[in-house]
Amino acid sequence: MSQGIKKEKLNQLQFLRFLAFMLVFLRHAEKWVHFPTPKGNSVNAITFFFMLSGFVGAYSLEGRVKSCELKDIFIFMKKKILKIYPLYLISTLAYIGVMYLSAVLFGGEAVPAGELIPQLIKNLFLLQSWWPEGYFLINGVSWFLSTLMFLYLFTQPACSIMEKISKMRSGKLVMFLMIVLLTGLLAVYNYTLHGINDEFWLYIFPPARLGEYFIGIVMGYLILSIKKDAICHDTKNEDSKNSISGNGILSIIFTILETAALLLWVFIMVIPAEGWHYRVMEWVIPNVILIGIFACGRGYLSKLFSKKPFAFLGDVSFECFLLHVIIIRLIDMGIRYLPGISTEGISGNNIIDTFIMFISLAAVIFVSWLVKEIGDKNGTFRRRRTGRD
Repeated sequence: MSQGIKKEKLNQLQFLRFLAFMLVFLRHAEKWVHFPTPKGNSVNAITFFFMLSGFVGAYSLEGRVKSCELKDIFIFMKKKILKIYPLYLISTLAYIGVMYLSAVLFGGEAVPAGELIPQLIKNLFLLQSWWPEGYFLINGVSWFLSTLMFLYLFTQPACSIMEKISKMRSGKLVMFLMIVLLTGLLAVYNYTLHGINDEFWLYIFPPARLGEYFIGIVMGYLILSIKKDAICHDTKNEDSKNSISGNGILSIIFTILETAALLLWVFIMVIPAEGWHYRVMEWVIPNVILIGIFACGRGYLSKLFSKKPFAFLGDVSFECFLLHVIIIRLIDMGIRYLPGISTEGISGNNIIDTFIMFISLAAVIFVSWLVKEIGDKNGTFRRRRTGRD
C-alpha cells in the first residue's frame, strides 16, 4: 500500500464525528431547546464513534502490523491510555465537583458518598461499562471510553488478520462478505437479547460493540484496497484527457452519493427509535454507507468538510464529547441567577432558550479547543489525526 494512502488525512470523517457529537450535545442540552431537533435516535451517534474508531485504527495501522504478540498489544494499549486518560481523569473529577457544587447551591440531587466511592473506583479503572448499573453516574458519556478500551485490545489481532486477507487475490470480496457476516451476527445478537435490559446488554456492555468495531476495521482495509486500485488506474491514465473528464464526472457522482448518505444518516437520527432490536437497520447500515462513501474522499462534500474550519471542529470533537456535560451543567448553574429564569434554568422563551443553547455550544467548543491546545503544547493529552498514528 502506498505511503500516500496510509498517511492521507481524512478530515471529512473528522467533521462527521463532530456532527455526531452535535446530536449527543442536543440530546443533553434539550432542556433549553423547545423546537424540533434531530435527537430522536441520537444514540446512533455512539455507533458511529465505535465504527469510526475501528476504521481509523485500521487505516493508521495498515502495513505496520508485523507481529501480534502480547508485548505489541501492551505497547499499543499503553499509547492509547496515555493519550486519553489525563483528560478523562480531569473531566471525571471536574464532573464530581460540579455535581456537588450544584447540590450545595441549589439543593439538587447528588450521588450519595456511599454510592459515589465504589462507582468512582470503577470509573478510575475504566470498568464502569461492565456493571449493569451506575455507568451514567459520573460524567455519563465516559462509559464510552470504558467500552472503547476493551475494543482496543482487539485492534492489533484484527489488523494482523486483515493484513493477510488484504493481500489475497479475492481479498476485497472476502472483506465485503465479512462485513455482511458481522452485520448478520450483530442482528442475531440484538434479536436474541432484546427485552433483557436492552440499554445495558445491547448498548453499554463492551462485547456488544465488538461487531461494530470489527466492521469499522474491515471497512478500513477494504477502502484502502479500493483506493490502491484507483491510484494504480489513475497512474496508468494520467496523461489521458478522458481521464481528467472522467474524474470530474466521478466527483459529481460521489457528491450525489455523499449527499444521499448524509441525508439518510440524518433522517435515521431524526426518526424515533423503533426498538433496540432494529439496531442493525437503524444504526449500523446507515453508518456503513456514510463512512464508506465519505472515506473515498472523491466528492465535493468531502472536499468542503476537509477545509480548515470544518477540520478544526472535527479535531476538537473528542474534547467536546468528554467535556460538554460538565460545561452544560456549569452554564445551567449560572443562568439560574438571571432574571426571568426558573429554578430548572428554563426561560420558557424559545428565542432565549435557543440563544442559551448556542452559547453553550460555543463555550464547549472554546473550552475544548483551549484544553487541546494546552495538552498538545505540554504533550499531556492525546494527539490524534485521522489517518495517522
